[in-house]
Amino acid sequence: MAQGPIQVSSVKEQAWTQGIGIMIFGFLLTIFSLLLLYFSKFLTPNYITKDLLPITQAVLAIAVISGGGIISVGLNFAHRGTGTIAWGIVIILAGLTLFRTVNFWFPVEVMTAPVIGLFLTLGIGSYVIYTGGKSYTGEKESPKVKLICPFCDKENAFVSEPNSDWNCDHCTRTVHYQNGIQIPVTWVICTACRAEHRVPVNVKRYLCDQCNRPLNISGDLRGGTAIIEVEDQLQQNFDVLLIAFDRRHENDLAFKIQNLMFCNMPDARKMLAGATTQIPLVVGYNLAERKAESIRRELQDLGATVRIRVTKK
Repeated sequence: MAQGPIQVSSVKEQAWTQGIGIMIFGFLLTIFSLLLLYFSKFLTPNYITKDLLPITQAVLAIAVISGGGIISVGLNFAHRGTGTIAWGIVIILAGLTLFRTVNFWFPVEVMTAPVIGLFLTLGIGSYVIYTGGKSYTGEKESPKVKLICPFCDKENAFVSEPNSDWNCDHCTRTVHYQNGIQIPVTWVICTACRAEHRVPVNVKRYLCDQCNRPLNISGDLRGGTAIIEVEDQLQQNFDVLLIAFDRRHENDLAFKIQNLMFCNMPDARKMLAGATTQIPLVVGYNLAERKAESIRRELQDLGATVRIRVTKK
């Protein structure tokens, strides 16, 4: 099966999800290891544990550092470079803290080595931050294919040039392709309510977003010779009928009926219990087709058996 166009937004969302999972694991490992390391100092060494305790504490210390590394990897997954920048900041803070501690406990005469160590950690930390910053800005400036949605004029970014249908990140409408070429979009005016719509030039039927009337399009939209007519036979509203339901979802359905019919909960339960094929419960009356279909889908998701019918005049 051919893979559709890869949008940058979907890649970032997937990377962010993976990064969050990795960071959670790193946090848990770090916290768990720190707790074990803290409580290990309260253990009383005996002839069995006196040799194992230092080894265990060393392993736990390594686990703490490893947890920090895993968190850094997760940050880099979420956004390239952020984990590296975080490591640089940690190195600088650790160097400053160590220098401050040594400066407090030891006289000035023996401070040559700590000063050298401080400048060394500052240099390493700054270089690590610089490397992470380059990676961070490099991702933002990396070449991407950017296309404008023909329906909402908003920008969409792709990993590579798309040659098949894709959904806009902003208006969620589908941009159609034919033989690898994007189908042009033009303006169509509903002859009933005069609302303007952007539609692909190859469509023959379109549902008006404002008045819910289906529009028949004949002729050539490219050349401006198209004839747009309202389908008279479909200029109708609909009723939504509930005829049966799954009793395992009775409470959820009753809440939904309460909201749809503006009644209290006991009345909603009574009406729901009385719904049958012969005497269906009318939960929506004289609704536009799109609204009726929306209610039907919502009720079906809650385990109800629902149908719609044309409203009788």
